Amino acid sequence: MLITIGIVGVLFGVVIPDVSQSIEDAGLQTAYKKNFSIISQAALLAVNDNGTLDYGSSYPSSITNFDNAFLSYFTVLNTGYSLWHPAGTSFSLKGDTCGALNPGYNAFLLNNGAVYYICLLGGNSIYEIIIDVNGDKPPNVIGRDIFAVIVLGKTGQVISAGNNSYSSIPVVAPASSNNCYESVSPGEPCDNTHFGWGCSTTKLLN
Repeated sequence: MLITIGIVGVLFGVVIPDVSQSIEDAGLQTAYKKNFSIISQAALLAVNDNGTLDYGSSYPSSITNFDNAFLSYFTVLNTGYSLWHPAGTSFSLKGDTCGALNPGYNAFLLNNGAVYYICLLGGNSIYEIIIDVNGDKPPNVIGRDIFAVIVLGKTGQVISAGNNSYSSIPVVAPASSNNCYESVSPGEPCDNTHFGWGCSTTKLLN
């Protein structure tokens, strides 16, 4: 009898954390889908109202103009680079500890609890938004609560990282000397053999 109880206890210890994480991940996936939707709507509204989100590639004027136009459709509670995760406090899906992002750009806390870090990818007015759907709350893991999308300034189209329909566009996270923030291959899987950026597309489709 004691042996049976012990076995059941071990099974509960294994199963319950997995179930809890699955429930948590489902909620985070729903939050990401909602954020992707409102980002897409805001980008299209901004292009419709302003004629363009194409502010060139000159730093910092390009990103400043984009932030002002795009974020006017959101309720922003706070602004500042420090709102994003400091080095060592976020992680890749395969377990890497991530470093800091480029301090030359800002992060924005929204009234839905999400934090957006917005940067300029280079020429052609391509902007990237890295989203933590629940701000500084855990798990702070790429592919679970951290995702990336790009906005094409000329059209306002929003594309999720790893979207294999756009293999000619460099869908990347900001270049950095640390793990986690690297180029994302089109069609990259959402699994623990990768950093997790491919989940930005996979979790929209499932």
